[in-house]
Amino acid sequence: MMKLTDYLLACGVQLNVRSYKVHFATYSDSSPLDAFLANDFQEWQEWQRERTWSREMILSLIKVGYDRWLFAGVYKVEGFVQKEPTLFKYTTLLLPGQENLLGRIILDYHRTGRQPYRIGAENGGDLLISEIR
Repeated sequence: MMKLTDYLLACGVQLNVRSYKVHFATYSDSSPLDAFLANDFQEWQEWQRERTWSREMILSLIKVGYDRWLFAGVYKVEGFVQKEPTLFKYTTLLLPGQENLLGRIILDYHRTGRQPYRIGAENGGDLLISEIR
């Protein structure tokens, strides 16, 4: 199996492997999958309860089953505004060159712990592609 980061780079997605966080998006107040299907995932992801996006980029995955994750894009963090003490609105940009990859890559990955954000490994870590639809 191929690492997701290697595949994205081979496809021309300009992921900065030295400065990204992986977002394991799961249901909180609303469904990230519903937002993705409604073409609203970027907006859904930009609202956070903490200063979550401390790296230059976000590699986004949406939980679609037990240990199964859907690739939802790589986003560049452009800034944020604190709206309330525990509410932050980020501005992000979907990187070009991945339009035909969104929603087509599935990973089998067992997330340990409950933390939905993980600093990305420069070598791509253990995010392995299980299928491309």
